[in-house]
Amino acid sequence: MLTLAAVITQEKVTYVKPEPDGLMHILHIIGNFYEDGIDDHLAVFALLVVIVFDILLGFSRAWAQHSYSSSKFRKGLVSHVAMFLMTALAYPLCVFAGLGVAVDAFIISMLFAYGSSVLANLSALGVHIPYIDKFIRQNIDTDKFDVDKADYTNNDNDEEKTDETN
Repeated sequence: MLTLAAVITQEKVTYVKPEPDGLMHILHIIGNFYEDGIDDHLAVFALLVVIVFDILLGFSRAWAQHSYSSSKFRKGLVSHVAMFLMTALAYPLCVFAGLGVAVDAFIISMLFAYGSSVLANLSALGVHIPYIDKFIRQNIDTDKFDVDKADYTNNDNDEEKTDETN
């Protein structure tokens, strides 16, 4: 009789998970964005990769030119990490708010800015991309290119100069 009473009084209790609020809601939005994958937002992924690549190339450039400065490194690292975190954390919130198209324009412009920095670092390290390097040097980002114009001379002329001096 006791078991019959226990069966009659048992009810199915469904647990309803409360919707997160406050900071947890913001983290929930960001977590859901990256949980679904970043496949629909490849420009953001490309920017995050280019930022990391720019940090590595900037460090390599300073090391190769023997001009490493810890204050420059800290300043560059802080600005690049801030941009990385702002992009990684704010973009999902902007998409959630319906501002994806406007933020995509910003992401693309930053992708070009960091891309020109990567090209400048590559050029300083001796990797020259003939037409793109020259176009960016002349038209877009002249401040980042510290490379001498002698780097763009024809190699045949360099051989002739060495023959004349001997």
